[in-house]
Amino acid sequence: MAQLVAFIDLYDVHAVGFSQGAPFAFALAARDVIAALAIVSGQDDLAHPSVAPLLHPDVGGLIHAIRQDPCGFEESFARVATQEALWQLIIGMSSERDRTYYLSPQFADAYQQCLREGFVNGAGPYVCDLVNALSPWPFEIEQIRVPVDLWYGRADARTVHSPDFGSTLASRLCHGSRMFHPEEGGSILWTRSRDILAKLKSHRYSSSHD
Repeated sequence: MAQLVAFIDLYDVHAVGFSQGAPFAFALAARDVIAALAIVSGQDDLAHPSVAPLLHPDVGGLIHAIRQDPCGFEESFARVATQEALWQLIIGMSSERDRTYYLSPQFADAYQQCLREGFVNGAGPYVCDLVNALSPWPFEIEQIRVPVDLWYGRADARTVHSPDFGSTLASRLCHGSRMFHPEEGGSILWTRSRDILAKLKSHRYSSSHD
């Protein structure tokens, strides 16, 4: 990503990391590839001592299996992971608020099309991302110096996101701010997209006046 940003001569790059995209977005911030970051319904650093005891047992089991044999896990999980199975998992673990949004005809069609495109070369890339995201992160959250906005909704029932809705993450960040909405769910990326992007864009204005 750093090479791409340099090659096309981008500057003051801002990024959004959603769900399992959070650790990859944090990595960009940790390497100073981006100037500001929004994490939305993001997966937490699940190995952190304050977070690990809060994990759902199924998530804890996944992490344990990956750490015991990451290559074996990747190989076996890739044999059973499909676009349809992932869609059913998303719908099954979503809260009623999110499920209603995800199952609306226009959104469901677009979402499932994205999933089909993601699995066009098989399950390998998805499972590789899963293993990387659930493995120990190769950077320290505390060392990130760019502003990070954390967005969470209490109605988010997804067990693979942050179990304390970003509270521990916010305390670990040097320049982090947490937006917590009791009435929102994991779909806050779409229901509050204008607010998320406006807040992210505000960092560009503030940094230009420093």
